[in-house]
Amino acid sequence: MGKAARRQLFFREIIKLTITTMALDKKELERIEYVFNERSDELAKAIALAFERMEERLTATESRVYQLIGNGVTDMNVAQRETEKKFAALGMEITGQISDVNNRLTELLSG
Repeated sequence: MGKAARRQLFFREIIKLTITTMALDKKELERIEYVFNERSDELAKAIALAFERMEERLTATESRVYQLIGNGVTDMNVAQRETEKKFAALGMEITGQISDVNNRLTELLSG
């Protein structure tokens, strides 16, 4: 089947779909078929451009989603490191206080 035959079949299927969803008379259908046959190259280009633009938008959206996910993971890692540092500092402070209490008890008991 050649390109023109495939195109004609495609447009006939569109017309059939239109017939099942809309009530059109024979004259309107003939006009639609005429427009499709006369402008098929322009319509194909327009449809291709629309799909191209949609693909570009999807790619950009996907990129933004991955960037947001990456930023969220980075923010979580930074928060985790800061929390670990705070706990480490708190642990050192508590160890120092325990050591001070231990020294004070040793002083009291010895003397």
